[in-house]
Amino acid sequence: MCTASPGAELSSVANAHPGRVAGLVYLDAAYSYAFDNGQGSDVHEMQALKGPQPPPLGPADLASFPALQKYYERVNGFPFPEAELRQQFESPPDGKVGKPRDLPGGAMLFSVFLHPNKYTHIPVPALVIFANSHSQGAWVDANTDASVRASANAYSAALSALTGKQEKALADAVPTAHVVTLPNAHHFLFLSNEADVLREIRTFAASLN
Repeated sequence: MCTASPGAELSSVANAHPGRVAGLVYLDAAYSYAFDNGQGSDVHEMQALKGPQPPPLGPADLASFPALQKYYERVNGFPFPEAELRQQFESPPDGKVGKPRDLPGGAMLFSVFLHPNKYTHIPVPALVIFANSHSQGAWVDANTDASVRASANAYSAALSALTGKQEKALADAVPTAHVVTLPNAHHFLFLSNEADVLREIRTFAASLN
């Protein structure tokens, strides 16, 4: 069984070696770069939507990696693992958070979005978990600014419609796919909805045996 993101990696492996893959798990990763039969939504259209932006990182947030964890917990409602943040940011000797790293996979990921292969089917059983509606974070949920709330609501409505269209296209076209929707989940749903994700993966994995 394979789990990865972006979903294009999964679709590529499954289409190239279907006899060697028992099943796939897409964690909010089955957008048009991973499955596109012309009936769903274009991920570029999703990326063109603009929602409200969280408060920027300040000096106090960059004073240490635990402080940076607290920032993301305030913004998202959950912390990123410190090890993940240390992969994203340099770690200078003074213990502060350094500049963002130039990750080697960044160029590959960017090219996937710009020039995706057109995968029109998924040839093996798949668990496909979508966040819909997408959570915009605890900072939006607790925000009392009317303009922020209005922007967040408009963004959520537009994104939910596009996500729902992609979900339906995949569910209709791929009979071996089990499509699960987690409402108000973050894109990093394995962190925001860990228990739900683990339950679904364990049930799916057991069905492959």
